Amino acid sequence: MSTITLHSHPESLSSPQMWLLRAEEALSAPVLLEHVGDLAMQEGAGKRWLEGARPAINTDLRLVASATGSPAAPEDVQGMATVSLPMADNRDHAWIAIVVRQEYRRRGLGSRLFDEAERLATEHDRSVLLAWMWEPADVPEDQESLVPETGSGRIPAGTPHARFLLARGFRLGQVERISRLELPAADERRRIADDARAAVPQDYEPVVVVGPTPAEFLDEAAFLREEMSSDVPTGDAEFERETWDAERIRDHDRGLELVGRQQIQTFVRHRPSGRLVGFTRIFRDADRPTHGHQWETLVVRDHRGHRLGMLVKAVNHEAMAIHWPATTALITGNAAENRHMLAINEALGYRPYAAASYWRRMASWR
Repeated sequence: MSTITLHSHPESLSSPQMWLLRAEEALSAPVLLEHVGDLAMQEGAGKRWLEGARPAINTDLRLVASATGSPAAPEDVQGMATVSLPMADNRDHAWIAIVVRQEYRRRGLGSRLFDEAERLATEHDRSVLLAWMWEPADVPEDQESLVPETGSGRIPAGTPHARFLLARGFRLGQVERISRLELPAADERRRIADDARAAVPQDYEPVVVVGPTPAEFLDEAAFLREEMSSDVPTGDAEFERETWDAERIRDHDRGLELVGRQQIQTFVRHRPSGRLVGFTRIFRDADRPTHGHQWETLVVRDHRGHRLGMLVKAVNHEAMAIHWPATTALITGNAAENRHMLAINEALGYRPYAAASYWRRMASWR
């Protein structure tokens, strides 16, 4: 009989408790291979540590199933549930992720881990449970599928994780398309960026930042992050607007450097006002320089309609050729209903690569 024990997030990257995150990394790799086919999106233990390294922003708790009840190494772990609790905002939410080692599946271990995770969420007064899962890029037309309440995208209906979540009262709220771009040669990226510059009004200029956000940009960058948190499509989920300030941006950037995650940001400045009115960010990990990850892209609502989204993305690709010449591919995710951003990505050459499903359960749905 497996014993389930509760573990707190490691205090530092050198903490003996880092075995927890190495175990989580090892358990998640076969799942990613099964659903996506490669490990380009695999998060290492250091990046997993960073996600829970600011307990005032997010607290991560882990439940470990083991034979002994005293696990101390990745090989001791039969399965794990991670409960992520937002602490600065959305304090009624809890994200739950469960993974069970292949040879211990179909024994009820996932159900036991979920029950304990649900108990933890309830103890922390969380009434909204959230989960996500990797999915294939395409579902054959003749295969039974599930469509989220947004009406955009679909996933296979008969997968074990879909049946597991549906049986526990979760609803499929959103499907995200994961896309991949094989970056063109530097000259072609320069041409695309020049075309993008020529297509926008003279009132706007791109500004590239490699590394930490400059001090003079911190306040406006914080505003843009807040706008992003309330602007991105979230399906049927309702999230509070996040609170960002200069110190939170600084702290975020310090964390990236600590775990070897590099970033290039391109902002767009409105010349008449001097304000930053849009941005995009790309990350890569120093130990895996060939792949980058396209994260947020936002243009402030009052400045849309001028092709600024294409501008910041194209200029960021151009900057990568200069500063990260070893990076040859980018991966990004967009809500399936976000046709505007998908159209920009498609024009740049992104192609479907995988998908992700996002699930939600209110306490009242049980």
